[in-house]
Amino acid sequence: RPQVALRLLDALAVRGLQPNLVTYNATVSSCERSWPLAIAVLQRLQRQLRPNVITYNSAIKSCENTGHWTVSMELLRLLKKEALVPSVVTYSSMISTFEKATQ
Repeated sequence: RPQVALRLLDALAVRGLQPNLVTYNATVSSCERSWPLAIAVLQRLQRQLRPNVITYNSAIKSCENTGHWTVSMELLRLLKKEALVPSVVTYSSMISTFEKATQ
């Protein structure tokens, strides 16, 4: 489903519409099984808007599903660099990422 969300995001731009943070967060969330796509959407968002903790949580969740703990650690670092406060969801996803990485 991430390809559908990405096409819709592109369709907004073609029509001259500016995606908002909710639109981007939904798109990142749709990439939950593909951390590279989630990161690409996050980077695209950063060119226009400031991500929030929900954005980072969705990207970290994509790492959780694949056990890519190094990417999730970098996302946590960026979240803190943005002066955002990690949530219970953030830490829960981080713990789960580490668990899946060791299996």
